Amino acid sequence: MLAQIKLLDAKPIATAPRDGTRILLWDGNVWRPVDWNGYGGGAWHCCASGHNGVADGATHWMPMPDAPPPVRWEVDPATGEMRRQS
Repeated sequence: MLAQIKLLDAKPIATAPRDGTRILLWDGNVWRPVDWNGYGGGAWHCCASGHNGVADGATHWMPMPDAPPPVRWEVDPATGEMRRQS
């Protein structure tokens, strides 16, 4: 179900950038972070595993989401423990 919901925002694989831009690729089972490797005719390169050709059966793609904001920590003066800044 979650995969089907996420596919609503996905674009057809034919429109995926092949210029080295990092994207999320749907291979029918999972979303994979990939970029296009133009060597030897080109293949999708998985940014997580480092392997080429990992998503050759991909059907859809999406831009990478924005990174979450950084977490800032501080020392609680009363306890000396670390806590998130408010």
